[in-house]
Amino acid sequence: DLLRPWAPSGAAIVYDPRAWPRQEDGCVIQTEDGGLHVKIFVRADAEAIYVRELHPEPRELRFSRSGGVGVYRVVARID
Repeated sequence: DLLRPWAPSGAAIVYDPRAWPRQEDGCVIQTEDGGLHVKIFVRADAEAIYVRELHPEPRELRFSRSGGVGVYRVVARID
């Protein structure tokens, strides 16, 4: 639900762990503890990865690049 209306609730997300997302692409963030978060890629710098979620309110989130955070491009949404 955090990606409505970009992806409807219950949609399957397919991601490529070898592909870096482009700006405004869907992406999967894998955190140090193994958690997976589907967000919209905004930008990255040497310190952090910035993403956006849309629901319930649009907001930008920051994931620190220290600690092994991975970011992967969404290549398909299956509604």
